[in-house]
Amino acid sequence: MKRSTSDRPVTTISPLVDIYNAASLRFGLPCGAEDLDTFVGNLQLTVTEGGDEFYLIGDETNNPTLPGEVCYKDDKGAVCRCFNWRDGERTMITDETKNAFLVMELVNSDRVEDLENALDFISQHAEKFLGVVPEKYLLDCDRPAIAL
Repeated sequence: MKRSTSDRPVTTISPLVDIYNAASLRFGLPCGAEDLDTFVGNLQLTVTEGGDEFYLIGDETNNPTLPGEVCYKDDKGAVCRCFNWRDGERTMITDETKNAFLVMELVNSDRVEDLENALDFISQHAEKFLGVVPEKYLLDCDRPAIAL
């Protein structure tokens, strides 16, 4: 959203990224995606002890996680920092991505309908423009994990 209000135009990245960015802008919810096949071990959303390896997209310098930071990480290091806001180079979506993992976080339970509409938007556009049928899962305190 920040980029959309600046003087710089919002440019295309890739079809999948463009779809989830459109959903993020339309529904005002953060959305990110990672290449599922690049994960090492299990992916978890956690509060880190700090020091997890992380290379921001386009950066060649390791920028490890900070103690107490919330991030997605696997057995190799951080995948995405600040929930799904800061994407890493190692797991980013590329033209070669075959299996993508998309995530949206909702901290305001009054916006569940917006989340469901955003997920439907992504699913419909992924089917129409990418020829894929996404699987959707809602995780919460009662369902904190799924097998991918």
